[in-house]
Amino acid sequence: MAEKRLTVALVLAASTGGIGRHVADLAGRLVARGHQVMVCGPPEADPASWEGLGRRFVAGPESPAAVRLLRRVTAEADVVHAHGLRATCTAAAVRPPLVSTWHNAPPGSTSPARRTAHGLAERFAARRATVTLTASADLAERARRAGSRRASFLPVVAPALPPAGTPPEVVRAGLELGDRCLVLAVARLAPQKRLDLLVDATRGWADDPLAPCVVVAGDGPAELRASLEAAARQRRSGVRFLGARTDISDLLGAADAVVLPSDWEARPFVLQEALRAGVPVVATDVGGVAALVGSAGVLVPPGDAGRLGRELRELLDDPQRQLALSRAGRERAAGWLDPEQMVDAIEAVYLDLK
Repeated sequence: MAEKRLTVALVLAASTGGIGRHVADLAGRLVARGHQVMVCGPPEADPASWEGLGRRFVAGPESPAAVRLLRRVTAEADVVHAHGLRATCTAAAVRPPLVSTWHNAPPGSTSPARRTAHGLAERFAARRATVTLTASADLAERARRAGSRRASFLPVVAPALPPAGTPPEVVRAGLELGDRCLVLAVARLAPQKRLDLLVDATRGWADDPLAPCVVVAGDGPAELRASLEAAARQRRSGVRFLGARTDISDLLGAADAVVLPSDWEARPFVLQEALRAGVPVVATDVGGVAALVGSAGVLVPPGDAGRLGRELRELLDDPQRQLALSRAGRERAAGWLDPEQMVDAIEAVYLDLK
């Protein structure tokens, strides 16, 4: 624990997904070390979720008024730590040293106009931040090319999930699986996650009594969910969308495999959670996924629905391979930084700026 106590402002543009979980976990651990923490974000990030442990939430929309508000409330902070490009661009005018963590790159499926806008935001953020930390090594290289004076990869560690509270057989019965294997996807409904690819990869599985059951835990825009469900019915894929869930530990405990078909990922929490739990993973080889998974999972080219479906079926038809990957996943996870070691590294960055 550091001897010097700091006032730290954590800035985020939204509290959903892995970024929100990471910031909440980081805030709590910093407060436990004696630092004063305020969390700054937009109104849709529910302040109630940040209460306790002395944290203070300051809400404000992304607008010129938000920039002025953020500059005012962070004036006495020792360091401002923005998470994501949008948050970094909003925080660019703050007085204290600015640390920026990059969590995402533009997926390949993004339109040219959005990729251009993302590139402009990267250049602005890279030049304004005193230090840039990145959730994967490829993002550190992007930050350097964009003009960052000091960029480095610092793994974002998934907070531990609560212990499973429901036996796997009860979870399976609730999902009405019968004797079928369970494939779990945990993802918000967003184009980057390529859940449409998962639907294509499982075409016809609804008509095969031996095919695995595939469920998606996560929510998103109603129109996107409706579109995905319509595509699943049309392709007879059998993918089921469960919506937002609070029982991810239970679902992982019952799963035979975890699938992640994204166009891009840094260090996805769901893969960290699956490998820790010894659940075999099948994921697209994008961003920082290969560096995270290594030989402890099955990687497929992005956008290849046929390959994704075949690899899932072949893995689930091979119990010995599942067992080997389960063991390899746990061994690999044992070598990662734990959350306190991650905070040690972040805290060292803060102290170096004072």
